[in-house]
Amino acid sequence: MKEKKSLIDTLLNDTPPDDYLKQEAHQLKEIDVGVQSEKEELKKPFLPPEMMTVAIVTGLVGGMMLVVYSLIFLVF
Repeated sequence: MKEKKSLIDTLLNDTPPDDYLKQEAHQLKEIDVGVQSEKEELKKPFLPPEMMTVAIVTGLVGGMMLVVYSLIFLVF
């Protein structure tokens, strides 16, 4: 039966087994993909451009209605 070597001994004295290298490559790839997807999510705008335009127009119309309401009922 083979003795199980520590990872440090294996890396210093022997070449690591192929499955270990494949496993490490797979883990690093998963980490890289995870970091990439998080960066892509941060780059996305909060709203799409057309919805942003609708929100701005709605805010402006609401502001104008508030000004007209206050002029009609509070000032006069």
